[in-house]
Amino acid sequence: MVKKKTSCDECKNDNCLFAHFMNHKSGKLIRENKLLIRCKKGQQIFFEGAPVTGIFFILEGKVKVFKSGINGRQQIVRLARSGDILGHRGFGGNNIYPVGASTLEDSKICFIESSVFFNTLKNEPELAIQLLLFYAEELKTTETKLRNQAQMTIREKITDALLYIYERYHVDGDNTLDVHLSRQDIADLAGTNREQISRLITEFEYEGIIKTKGKRIEIIRLNKMQAILTPFHTN
Repeated sequence: MVKKKTSCDECKNDNCLFAHFMNHKSGKLIRENKLLIRCKKGQQIFFEGAPVTGIFFILEGKVKVFKSGINGRQQIVRLARSGDILGHRGFGGNNIYPVGASTLEDSKICFIESSVFFNTLKNEPELAIQLLLFYAEELKTTETKLRNQAQMTIREKITDALLYIYERYHVDGDNTLDVHLSRQDIADLAGTNREQISRLITEFEYEGIIKTKGKRIEIIRLNKMQAILTPFHTN
């Protein structure tokens, strides 16, 4: 993991909150204190239970956010991509990271220390509002997911996980899931086990819904897969 100073002036990420909701003075504070972290695939960005040191933004790359369960098994709670925020769940309460995060591919991560981040929020009400809206939307998504997971069959849970990966990581014009995820990763996201993932993927291939090549999955009949989750599209 390599850390170095970096300038926001050189950033080409249009999804960064700081790029849209800061004045020149606050931007200068960020530019003078922000670090760029280069991570190899599989590296841990921050650890569950560790003291909060700051907030992270993905400049380039893909990241899985996870929580440890019984017997140390992971539950993937979120898949993040360029422009997404990481580590924000740790602010407040005990001020520790309640989840961990590691890279799914070589990535570039921007890091802003807690003191710099909060000083910026105090001087940027629009940025604070946007962050509040982000928290509200994330909470809504989490509540909907928890409700659906309690009612879904195994087939529906795995379908939901595959469509979530598709929404996060497919490339426009190509229905291939543009990420290397193991069957165990998909199981950790769906809340099931690797054997059930392998079984359903085989079924979907037989039905002509998907096609696999190694760990890569291409969705052939997206509408067919979406139809499986029709009962859960009401909210």
